Amino acid sequence: MPERILAPQALDRLGAYPAGTRLDGPDGLPRPDGLDATVVPKWTSQEIPQRSCMPLYDRVGPLVIDGVTPEVTVCPDVTADIVWFAPTAPVLTDFTLTVRREVRPGGGVAVSGGTAVLSVSVHGTPRGPAVPSLLPGDLRNLLEGQAPALAFVDPASAFALLPAPLSGLDVVLQLPAGVATEPPSVTVSPLAGSATIAVELSEPAVLDWVSALETGTVRALAGVVRATASVPTADPDNWFPGVDTQVLEASLGSLLAGRGAADIRWIDPQQTVSATVVVVGSRLVDRTTVALRPTDGQAPRSAVLGPPGGRGDITVVTRDPRSAAVDWRAEVAFTPPRWPVVPAAGRLDSVRGWITMLKPESWCAGYVLTVVPVDTAGRPVAAATRAGDRVQGVLNFTAPYVGGGLLSTAFEVEYGRPTSLVLPRYPDEAFGDLVVTLFADCGGTPGQSSRRLGEQDAVVTALVRPDGAVELHTAADSLPEASSGLSALLARLGSLTGRR
Repeated sequence: MPERILAPQALDRLGAYPAGTRLDGPDGLPRPDGLDATVVPKWTSQEIPQRSCMPLYDRVGPLVIDGVTPEVTVCPDVTADIVWFAPTAPVLTDFTLTVRREVRPGGGVAVSGGTAVLSVSVHGTPRGPAVPSLLPGDLRNLLEGQAPALAFVDPASAFALLPAPLSGLDVVLQLPAGVATEPPSVTVSPLAGSATIAVELSEPAVLDWVSALETGTVRALAGVVRATASVPTADPDNWFPGVDTQVLEASLGSLLAGRGAADIRWIDPQQTVSATVVVVGSRLVDRTTVALRPTDGQAPRSAVLGPPGGRGDITVVTRDPRSAAVDWRAEVAFTPPRWPVVPAAGRLDSVRGWITMLKPESWCAGYVLTVVPVDTAGRPVAAATRAGDRVQGVLNFTAPYVGGGLLSTAFEVEYGRPTSLVLPRYPDEAFGDLVVTLFADCGGTPGQSSRRLGEQDAVVTALVRPDGAVELHTAADSLPEASSGLSALLARLGSLTGRR
């Protein structure tokens, strides 16, 4: 038997040729004397994708199998232990209806059009008794009553159920006039046996499709999907190749059977919504930082405001203002150095409103302290009669949100001149513990008094007697009749803090 030699190897074995030797190819290579060999070209199979398509024998005609969805035809190939199958109609693998809405000049929102996308397959594996691999017994049960197909089944072998190797796939969607605004766009994948169809629908057609999907009446939709493919065939006796053209057709209504409102995607018109956080200015505020973050992933925005206050705002572009929201967060730094930074947060939306107002002074507790000189009977006297007296005070405030836990201040007061004191009040936490102590020196006679104040004890009056004794009263106290004038004084002082 002659030896087979690849062409590049032949060059090595033949060695150098005389000058002028013409080599036209493997057949033109001179054969060396005494070498019984055949020179053949070297093929590289990886350079071009290949697929071997086994022919379908037509000795047994295709048989329609009942009881599977979709209905399929089968054609046994006993030489390869394969039963080929092909659906009798395209199979829907995916479907989406995208509906676009727009804002009309009158302010209403209406449907303006839509796009339907259908994916179909001609290799769909049937659902039902048929499975990708069948044993002879299962095949015999499946084809019961169709004995001719069993004449080629070898009981000792297992037959595989495979999709027929369709080629030259062509898919079209036919719709009634007025349904599509332009011809459907079809993308075909012949090797996968699938196609994707996209069609722009007119406004009336979109309304009809939406109604059919929402009410479960899609079978009434008019239209036809038609797929054309070729199947290789061969005569098993003389191996003469052939091609059989198959047409798979299905109505649009039957393809979409079982689809519903869940397959509709709504695209609402874009609208702009402004979210605003207003910060009221205060001389107690050093700066306020406001951050706004839309919940739909749009870029956040922040603003740093000084003592005069201002506003932080952001514009949100959304298709549905009812679902849009903006989370905001503010941090207020007060001018007293040991006061804590007070945070606040919230959400702006169509339910809570798109604007909110922050008043940093509402996070402060204000107190007004007035010292009144009285005689031994507790009646107010003129401050000039006690010009030599000296009154000092100490305020101690403890709270977990205060740096170091304690704020303390000392001050000096004059008779009849109110003194304003302000303390931080942290939101959503207990106010803290506040104690005021007054020291009086009346003609060399000392005296003092302390009192714990609540958050509501905004107006405090201190009565200082000639012997230095100090009495601390708030608006909640019951004063004696001799001090009826003090009641009016406390009422007037209450106006300084807005308390009544």
